[in-house]
Amino acid sequence: MEIKLHPCTLVRVLFSILAVLFVLHIVAWLPPILTGRDYTIRYFDFGLEQNLPTLFSTGLLLLSSGLTLLIAVTEKKKGQAFICWAVLSAVFLMLGIDETIMIHEKVSDLLHEQLNTTGMFRFVWVLPYGLAAVVFGLSMLRFYLRLPADTKKWIAFAAFTYVLGAIGIEMAGSARYSSNGFDSWYTVISTIEEILEMCGAILFVYAFSRHIDQHLDGTRIRITSQREG
Repeated sequence: MEIKLHPCTLVRVLFSILAVLFVLHIVAWLPPILTGRDYTIRYFDFGLEQNLPTLFSTGLLLLSSGLTLLIAVTEKKKGQAFICWAVLSAVFLMLGIDETIMIHEKVSDLLHEQLNTTGMFRFVWVLPYGLAAVVFGLSMLRFYLRLPADTKKWIAFAAFTYVLGAIGIEMAGSARYSSNGFDSWYTVISTIEEILEMCGAILFVYAFSRHIDQHLDGTRIRITSQREG
């Protein structure tokens, strides 16, 4: 038996799930809007952690980790360079773990206590993570430039969208929180941030699944009850 899934179909499903989660996020904010009480339905709130949106974000990053690992294994079997794909897989795995157990927030709290940062760097984790992203990007530049043109395009689009949300909009939210706390504008900014991160992660999934489909002769999962002799 062979199981095939076209990259466009996969991405449509993932964006549909994101759309449903956004509707649920709006529903989560109905209690404070309608009653004036200071609580939301935490299971759907994009601004909170360890709920359905967090699970979805984690799943997207782990899916990217799995796809890049699959590419690495395939390239190794073909006798091609595979180390960079394996490194990408490890990076997405670490991002998925971070999304779940909130390592970056713990780092941010620790550094904020030591440095007393404010404004755009109130959530100071963006400094070490941003520096790490720049160093990682430069170290992978030679690998990136050797990729097929279409794969480069989609990876660049995905990376820009993800980093814009995770670091760029996060800094805007940090500035708002530093001056006004958890007000309505901060909620809007944090929602935009989470949506961009999820969109970026979905685009990574598309970039890697499309690379498999276009340049590695597709992906086939074979299930058999007999050993091949």
